[in-house]
Amino acid sequence: MPQVASRVRSLGTETALDVLVKARAVEARGRSVIHLEVGEPDFPTPMHIVEAGVRALRDGKTRYGAPAGLPSLREAICEELNFRSVRALPDRVLVRTRV
Repeated sequence: MPQVASRVRSLGTETALDVLVKARAVEARGRSVIHLEVGEPDFPTPMHIVEAGVRALRDGKTRYGAPAGLPSLREAICEELNFRSVRALPDRVLVRTRV
């Protein structure tokens, strides 16, 4: 079995998940909870988004995207910014995803 570096033990755990567990326990006792701990929506994904995801997978979009974000998305962001009177160029826009 491979050895793990001792520094890995100092990383700890994701505390947002610990908060989620505690919040669900409070809910189980009948209390109302507004979840802000992990960014997971408390509603189902709309069907048109599910279908778009399935279509993208069937179209072979299964690889990592461009590091700065998809060019078409960056262009759409610039169009929206332009609509709001903010000038931006796609090569100056960076789309960061949260993992």
